[in-house]
Amino acid sequence: MRIGIVGAGRIGGNAGKLFAGAGHEVFFSGSREPDRLEQLAVVTFARSGSPREAVEFGEVVFFSVPWPAVDELLAQTGSLAGKIVIDTTNQFVTGEPEGGVEQLPKTVAETNQERMPGARLVRTFNTLAADSLPEAAARGAAMFLTGEDAAAKEAVAGLMRDVGFTPVDLGGWAEEPIMDVGGAVSGLEYSGEDGLRIAAALSRGGPNEAARLARELRARPASTARRPGPPASPPGVAPPAPRQAEPARLHRSRACAPRPLCVTVTHTSPAGDWEQRAISRTAEAAEGIRAPLSGDSSRLTG
Repeated sequence: MRIGIVGAGRIGGNAGKLFAGAGHEVFFSGSREPDRLEQLAVVTFARSGSPREAVEFGEVVFFSVPWPAVDELLAQTGSLAGKIVIDTTNQFVTGEPEGGVEQLPKTVAETNQERMPGARLVRTFNTLAADSLPEAAARGAAMFLTGEDAAAKEAVAGLMRDVGFTPVDLGGWAEEPIMDVGGAVSGLEYSGEDGLRIAAALSRGGPNEAARLARELRARPASTARRPGPPASPPGVAPPAPRQAEPARLHRSRACAPRPLCVTVTHTSPAGDWEQRAISRTAEAAEGIRAPLSGDSSRLTG
């Protein structure tokens, strides 16, 4: 899928790297530092340019800019009507948490929907710290989302699965406050299983029950918040021998099919965790990547 990033800061930059690593085509835009855009494009084999170009490029627009800059960037994107828009914004007055939170008469999504008439808005990627996104995705953490367009939400949920997150659909705009700054699931990582439990509580008993469960889960020791490892062996029984790493397997990836050369590396570590990276190169560079691909694929960064 083609994804146009508008706002290539910490959230947009990290998310773009994850999408590119999963084989999607990415276009970075919306940074006051042109060198940063160019660097992101180089390391992910993506493209970079203006916000309007990113919107024209993308089947999905990843809108991730500081709250004070929303109107400025929307003036540069042109119309978003008909586009699936992932809205990650939080209403920090200065763009940073330290500056306080703007009090809005409506939810953030409803406010931004009015600013983006016709956009198929999905609100997500706003509850986790930006720098934690790669590690949280690797753990299969919950990624909460809300929206009024079911098909748009399913498309975004598919992107989340592609990069490793567990999508957790909380409902529509009426359920969104639980995700806003200060909401029950804002600012803390939940496992995929716990996220689904919170969504079920919200559906069953409303925001108060969901908030109560979220608080209980927050109170647990940090070590229990992540997915458990393999079970311990019973006393007196030797643990099983670790699995040997399997060799990398290469196959042509349809996800980045118009590119001259696109291969996907699938690697199994001794712990049995699957790791997949899509690597694109021009045909002229084909000879240069054969050697690394035939070696230790665990060193590849995608």
